[in-house]
Amino acid sequence: MSADLALSIIAIVMVVFLLIGLGLALALWRTLSIMVRLAQRAEQELNPLIFDLRMILADAKKISETAEQQVRRVDHTMHYLSHNLMDAADAVMAPVYRMRIWSRALATGMRYFFRRG
Repeated sequence: MSADLALSIIAIVMVVFLLIGLGLALALWRTLSIMVRLAQRAEQELNPLIFDLRMILADAKKISETAEQQVRRVDHTMHYLSHNLMDAADAVMAPVYRMRIWSRALATGMRYFFRRG
């Protein structure tokens, strides 16, 4: 085998490797461009969905804030009503308690005087 033949075989193998590498590079470039287009399309199709999700989250935040305010109002109203109801019940029942004390005192006094007499 001569040196020229060996160099020719090495050159042919190198050209084949170069063509394989070039083909691989072109395939990777094409795959990359397809992936970029798919990502852009997915982004375009997902943008309205993301916008809708943001709007839904904003509405949910607004609803929860409003609900929190309403719960505070109801809690304050219930506290106010229970306090005033207890005051009103005490105002109504105070004369009844006094009458009960007076009637017991009168009954005790009458028992005392009727037993003696």
